Amino acid sequence: MTTLLNSSIKTFFFVTYNEIFLNIYGGETFDQNRLYFALGYQFSSIGQVQVGYLFQMLQRETLGRLQFAFVYNLDFRKN
Repeated sequence: MTTLLNSSIKTFFFVTYNEIFLNIYGGETFDQNRLYFALGYQFSSIGQVQVGYLFQMLQRETLGRLQFAFVYNLDFRKN
């Protein structure tokens, strides 16, 4: 889920998601869970940066990671 903090192109936004992975081929059913929170800034219609924290719970361990992301959306459509 992405929430814009205002309606302009150059804006800050908040991102959160939760992914649950299940094993359907036998063994333990639960595989992993990823929970992510980030604050981002969209500086143009095709580019943004994000800084967030990923909490990952695996079958036998729990990890936490600080993530920095640069997202650039390329448009390959012909005009």
